[in-house]
Amino acid sequence: MSDNKSLIITYIFSLIGGIFGLHHLYLGRTQHALLWFTTFGGFGIGFIYEFFYLIKKYVDEANNDRLIVNEYKLKMIQRKSPAFEILRLCGKKIKINDYDSIIRIEVLYFE
Repeated sequence: MSDNKSLIITYIFSLIGGIFGLHHLYLGRTQHALLWFTTFGGFGIGFIYEFFYLIKKYVDEANNDRLIVNEYKLKMIQRKSPAFEILRLCGKKIKINDYDSIIRIEVLYFE
């Protein structure tokens, strides 16, 4: 059996459990799957965008892993630091607040 991932199966997994990152687990993108699970598919917006624009790219990456890794290494060498994105910063702040709220509730519950 081939290790190549199917685009059709990826779309099926995305429809069934996309907001929970099921398609990312199928493609071997476990960190991305965890992110999708904790944010419900990027608050739904990321899931929709990904469904229409990025899934084919993700399948290609999974099927050509060695080529993609070399391409990203070359990009990392050319660009010394990651680009700053305000949207990413805001998303991190929202998740920090979520986890902070959960911890505060747990601390109050066990006091």
